[in-house]
This record gives sequence, structure tokens and C-alpha cells, in this order.
Amino acid sequence: MKHARKVVVVFDDANQCQKMEKELGLLGTSVQAIVQGPSVFRTALENIDAEVEIILLVCERAHLALVVANLRSIVPHSGIVVVSQLESEAQRTELLFAGADTALPMHVSATELVATKHALRRRAERFLSYTAETFVAATEPMSTSFSADTPWILQDKGWSMLSPSGVVIELTYGEKQLIELFSHSHDGRVSREDFLQIKSGGLQSKRAVDSLISRLKRKAAELKLDLPIRSVHGWGYSFAGRISREERSPETLTAQEEQAQLLQQIESAWHENAAIDGRLSLQFQSRIQLKDAIQQGVEVQLYWDGSQRIHSALLGQLDKVVTIAVLERSIQMLCADMHEWQQVYRLSTPVQLSIPVSILPELQPSLLRLLSSYASEARNIELVLRNTDETSDLTWITLCAPLRALGVSIWLEHDVSVPSQHTLGLDILEGLRFCYPDDEQPLSDHVQQTLLQACGLAAEHGLKTIVGNVWNKARRDAAVRVGATYVQGEFLGSPMSRDGVLLGLASIESM
Repeated sequence: MKHARKVVVVFDDANQCQKMEKELGLLGTSVQAIVQGPSVFRTALENIDAEVEIILLVCERAHLALVVANLRSIVPHSGIVVVSQLESEAQRTELLFAGADTALPMHVSATELVATKHALRRRAERFLSYTAETFVAATEPMSTSFSADTPWILQDKGWSMLSPSGVVIELTYGEKQLIELFSHSHDGRVSREDFLQIKSGGLQSKRAVDSLISRLKRKAAELKLDLPIRSVHGWGYSFAGRISREERSPETLTAQEEQAQLLQQIESAWHENAAIDGRLSLQFQSRIQLKDAIQQGVEVQLYWDGSQRIHSALLGQLDKVVTIAVLERSIQMLCADMHEWQQVYRLSTPVQLSIPVSILPELQPSLLRLLSSYASEARNIELVLRNTDETSDLTWITLCAPLRALGVSIWLEHDVSVPSQHTLGLDILEGLRFCYPDDEQPLSDHVQQTLLQACGLAAEHGLKTIVGNVWNKARRDAAVRVGATYVQGEFLGSPMSRDGVLLGLASIESM
């Protein structure tokens, strides 16, 4: 909170930045430009005079979102303003998601920028005042007027927790994963080593685990709650309470109902000739190699209107014309992103794309044309074909041959089942992907035994295996026991934006 009262303004035009610095000075605003660029921001920040109100930076337009995301991690409570001639709503939206407070046009006046600074300053003052008040309040007696049998209830798919006294605690991703671990432990005890498995939660050491729990308990204390997390000396932590999940209300749509509704929205938009570009976006899910517990690749996920996931199963239910259009546009976006990662940042990673095998005949020609123009990126693409019927037409094998020649890896995706000898013998395959049932029920013995047999057979035939839909520790542990090569799912990391992938890759490269 040291720099909460400062505002950082990012330009993509050096001349405009210099002009603004002069105009702000004439208005009596204390301003300083970091001329060396964003790469030295963290160091330069420590040497900036405490009276400086506005800090100016310049970066290339292509790097705006990544720079903003980095700034937000360095100054989480400061105002961040982007000044650029942004051409589309999607660009502005990306910056806001990356961490900017607002985006202003290139020729914004110094007066308007000062007004924006004052608005952000008011927010900072209220925040600092609230923080001081809650610090005092945290020293007051905490609310404990509830029965020990009253559960703590996970709500909003685990993103918030309702205390027995009726107070809601909003959870960060790391906190959500931590509480999930407690909820799946039969005795409420979890070791520090188990916490460290949550790589995407940023837990790189036992000290980081302790810090996460300390922050969560402090957050609860600010709400006058005694969060019953207790230390087990030399081992880990226990949750001295009962955790349950919120029951679904009759008004809440099931996953199947949500997908059916989404299908109608996409097809309606297409048939009404509405543009899909602005409504279609990509996010990326980490893939973790179990042998050494490191990220090795990502799965690209398609989203509609920024929040609704378009699953590969849904693509198989859309009109084929619509499916082809959605996939062609998605692959164009993906290749452009991968090209930028490689050419601008010198970073690359394997990227999985799942499609229904039934639409490959129609998609393959355009896919070949596109990947031929992105030859370098094609070698990092892993095409996962969802094949729910192994007795179906096998022409996909022929269709995949030219893709394989471009360096594209071919995978088959199944629900948990034992693959046929024919599938296991296909030379064109890199591996098999199995998905746990899409529900929150404990894994049955049948599912675990089937997966054990499937992964064993795949390994015997030199095929790698991915286990998907891993959203809790029990599922991760089951994947470890059956010898899977990789795991994916929200337990290992929430979906990331393109800039989130870049930050993750950059951190891996720097290790």
C-alpha cells in the first residue's frame, strides 16, 4: 500500500508522453517519467520522490496488456491508466482485465488526466481509511456465536465461503484451492506438501503456504471472524470445523442447461449475421507433467462473451457451418497469439486444441492452409480429436496425415474407457486424453480401475496420457496412481488470458 496514492499512466507514443509531462507540470502536478521503460519500473519506483503523484511510462502498443499486468502485480493498489488510440472494444476490455483502471484516448487533455488522477486518489484514500479501520476492528473480539456443528458453506463454485455466523468471505484463487483441500480431507488435516502441489496458486515453498494461510486468517479477522485453521506443528494445518457445499437452487441452471442455452445464443448470432469476432475469445488451462510437477503446455479453451465456455462436446452439437466458422476464427486467433509469443517474446509452449472428430473433414482444408502459413507455430499445436465412437468412420486418420507432416501432434480424447487395440496401434497418435466424469461425485472404483487399465495399455504402446477434469486433490491423486503423464483441470490452475500464459512462461524461463 506504499504507493496506493500514486497513479501510473502508460502511453504507447513517446511524443505524447513527453507532451503530457510538460502540460502536467504547467498545471502544478508532481509528475515523473521513467524514460528507461517498463523493464526498470520496479527499481525506479523505489527511487521516486514520495511527493510524485503521477508516473509516466512508454511501451509498444503490442505489449500494453502485458505491461499493465506486470504493473498491477508490482503496485496492486495504485491507479493505472492507459493512454492509447485503441481501435476496438476488445482491446480496451483486454487492458481492463489485465489490471488497468481506465483507458483514455491518445489526445486526452492534461486537465482530464488530472481529474482521473483525483478520482483514483479518492478511491485510494477510502481504501486506506477502510484498511486502518478494519485493522482496529480486527483487534476487537471476534464473532463466535454459533454452534460448532454449523458448517462453513462454499458458495459460487467455491469462490466465496459463508461463515456459520452468516458473514461471507470472498476467496482468491489460492485461498479457494486451500479451502478445497480442507473440504476433501476426511479429518480436516492437510500437510504442507499437499499445499505445495497447487503450483498455479503460487505456492513455491512452505513459507509461501504459511503466508497464504496467514493472509486468509487476517482477512477473516477483518470481518470479525475466527477462521478455525490451526497449525499442526512440523506437518501442516487442520480446519477445526465442518465445510460443506451450497446446494443448487431450483433456479440455477445445470451445466447441461447452460450449454443448451449457449448453443442457442451462438447459432442465433450466426443466423442473424451478427459478428462473432467480438464475442469469441480464448483462454488457456495449464497442463501439468506429473513426473516433475511442472507446467508443460496449455489447453486452449473457447469462450463466448468472455465468460461462457464452449466445450468441444458443444461444438459437435452446433450446425456444422457454425462450428467451422467458430473453429476457423479461433485457430486464426490462436496462431496469431502463438506467433507473437515466439517472435516478440521468444517464448513458446505446446498448445492443445480439442475438436470433434466428426467435423475434421470440413475443417481440414482451411486448417491446412492456415497452419502452412504458420509453420513454426504448427509444431507446437496438439490437435485433440474428441472421438466418442471408435467404430465410426476412420477417414480422420488419412486427414490427419498432412497435419502430422506439418509437425502437428495428434491426440484422441475419450471419456474414461479402455481404448481398443486398433486405437493403441495407431502410429499417428501422440497420446490419449481421458476426462473424468463432469460431476462432483467421488470417483467410483470402476472409473479408477478403468483408468488404471487404460493408462497402463497406453504406456505399453508408447502413448502419452492426459487426465482432464481434475478439480480436486482426490482426482489429482488418482491420476498419479494410474501413471498418467499429464493432468489438467481447475485444481492445477484456473484458465488464463494470453498475457497470463506469457507471464507464466516468462517465470518458467527465468527459473
